[in-house]
Amino acid sequence: MVDAASETFTFHPVAEKGFCCFTDPATKDYFQKWGMDKTTSISTFRYDQYFQKHMGDQLLVDFFNDKNVQSAFAPAAGLGTVTSLRAKDMPCTKMSFEFFDRLAAADIVRSSGSIVQCMPQYVDDICVSDKLRELLMIEDSEDYELYSDEERGEVLMRVLRACVVGGPLCQYEDNVKPYFQVTKALYKDFLSVKKNAETSKLEIVTHAYEVRSTKNDGTPLFKAKSGHEFCFVFVDPTKRHVTCWHSNWHNGFFGDS
Repeated sequence: MVDAASETFTFHPVAEKGFCCFTDPATKDYFQKWGMDKTTSISTFRYDQYFQKHMGDQLLVDFFNDKNVQSAFAPAAGLGTVTSLRAKDMPCTKMSFEFFDRLAAADIVRSSGSIVQCMPQYVDDICVSDKLRELLMIEDSEDYELYSDEERGEVLMRVLRACVVGGPLCQYEDNVKPYFQVTKALYKDFLSVKKNAETSKLEIVTHAYEVRSTKNDGTPLFKAKSGHEFCFVFVDPTKRHVTCWHSNWHNGFFGDS
């Protein structure tokens, strides 16, 4: 649980910031096909104060309380006053799609990219009928331990999972390549890198958080409690930007707004 403290961050919309799911025609088409165009909200804001990683909890509380954020970012509009929240650091150490090579080794994805099918079963209103979704969604799957809990928390894995699960009207892919294509594009949108002066290697400088719940006097951050909703916040301390990706899984399908 995170409680508000005395330090206050203030935020201003970055109107010129564009995201591939809204601006790139191919990515936009996939978002529509996967039913994510109606569930996804993404916005970037600039903050003026100095930030260090240990200030992350307070920055998040201030972000959702900020009047500019509540005015410009629909998921925050009805929150009212946020007194505390639950958030978790998301590791973002993976920069290569070699991270997913083991999918082919485990015969989840064939060398062509084709996703291996399996006996269908329902998980939280989703029909899981291929081994990739089974790996990502079913804990007692025989392939679940292919990735550790820490690896499953990586931003790269979380973005891929969001694409594979999609929205409530998702038209699933038979080949993994579109999922990888969109995941790579989103990853570049959300994370910033710089070259380490000593090693000359690229390093991710963005801090990433998953906001799991808020304690507030208005509408809840997550309305449907479907298990597929999420709120990821990415903090770039070099640009002083905060980007929030919120998914209200049932939005536009069961009458939620």
